[in-house]
Amino acid sequence: MSNHFDHLQEKAHNVVNDFYGYEATWAPSGGGEEKSGTVLFNDPYNIEKHGVLQEFDIPNPTMEWKKGDIEGLFEAVENVGNREKVIINSITYNILSVTKLHDGKTYKAELDKRDD
Repeated sequence: MSNHFDHLQEKAHNVVNDFYGYEATWAPSGGGEEKSGTVLFNDPYNIEKHGVLQEFDIPNPTMEWKKGDIEGLFEAVENVGNREKVIINSITYNILSVTKLHDGKTYKAELDKRDD
């Protein structure tokens, strides 16, 4: 049973996704229907957003999505161990790892553009 705070969390997540979200598409490596959803995407290589690039270790791009938005992606990577890929802004990314964030309803994936 959901409570008042769950409803507020859902609403806040939807508002942020509406303003800052990117469309992501996933075709399960084990076969099945292509799925898509809105994700929060962070690509530290995008210099336009971050100003002058200084010398430091640049982390991999990441994406976050709420439970239910791209159904089955977390389980495919975390539980089954599949090597999955997503497409964001016409660029294909390998999913290196996925984690549940502190609320248990938001997932975060570390991505990599390199071809394997």
